[in-house]
Amino acid sequence: MVNCPHDDKAECCGNCPYPVVLIATHHRLKITCKNIESLLNQTLVPKIVVVTSDQDEAIYFAETYGIESLYHKNEPLGAKWQYGVRDANPLIILGSDDILAPDYVEQVCRKIKEGFDFIGTTAWYSYDEYRNRVYDTCYINKNQDFPIGSGRAYSSVLLNKMKFKLFDTSLGKKLDDFGYYSAIKQSAKTFIIRSPEILAVKGDWAQMNPMHKYLTSKNIQVQNADLDVLKKFDYVPD
Repeated sequence: MVNCPHDDKAECCGNCPYPVVLIATHHRLKITCKNIESLLNQTLVPKIVVVTSDQDEAIYFAETYGIESLYHKNEPLGAKWQYGVRDANPLIILGSDDILAPDYVEQVCRKIKEGFDFIGTTAWYSYDEYRNRVYDTCYINKNQDFPIGSGRAYSSVLLNKMKFKLFDTSLGKKLDDFGYYSAIKQSAKTFIIRSPEILAVKGDWAQMNPMHKYLTSKNIQVQNADLDVLKKFDYVPD
């Protein structure tokens, strides 16, 4: 059980926020640095844990930002993510090229205080750096209630019920399914955010979900959005 942030000899009662954001990254130094810097400017600053498959990057993140930075090989990806799972209230999962709205951590902590154990979102903005275009993106059809991987938050109570097992360590893809369905099996009280509070940046690095997949998916709705959306996330393209 995570220790109380006010009394390190007591166990957390689940009411006080102790947010931790977990990021896994691979050959994405520039965008990961922007991500970390945006987290350090959140209205409620979380502890940050980064897992990277580059030992030099791990040293760089730790020395530059004073965060917990770990090295783990990139495959299987599920094992890499699981390696960074920590005690938290809540633990927030975040892709290295996904930027949270400046008050997202605070939003999630409010929901944790209200008694929710799992928070997720089904909508997000996508920024295509190649074409300098922003899209309003959301799940529809069979995926309309399925939370995306980034932005998922697990309370300390739920983490303990799940025995901190959020990822299938044998898998390299479809990692979002395991954590969500494991939370559902524990009858987690769930809150789904329908508004886009995450900015997925598509740039010059390896991408698990490139923009063309969004544009051709039957279960994702994509609409043009104004470039001013970037200001909401304090994101300044290079």
